[in-house]
Amino acid sequence: MEKINILINDIQQFEVESKEQYNRNEEINREQYFKLVDRIEELAFEDFSTSEKFEYFFQYWNQDNRKATRFVISNSFIDNYIDLNSFLILSNDFVGAVNWLKN
Repeated sequence: MEKINILINDIQQFEVESKEQYNRNEEINREQYFKLVDRIEELAFEDFSTSEKFEYFFQYWNQDNRKATRFVISNSFIDNYIDLNSFLILSNDFVGAVNWLKN
């Protein structure tokens, strides 16, 4: 659970920093975004308090529409620039992940 709590904090911190950075210059830290996605995908059964939470989270995270959205976002970057629509979708994806991880 500690690994999940650290990840939740890092995602929430990324959200705050990304909003500030995006409002300044329509950019976010692309590298940090991909690292967070990788950390989510690297979560293992042992990181969850129950097998059900592990299964439900990854069913949520690996839904076809969510995977497609992340693919579109990954191709939307031009260096650190990202358009507003992709930024909002990215933010929504992380908010959903955090909500699932907290439960």
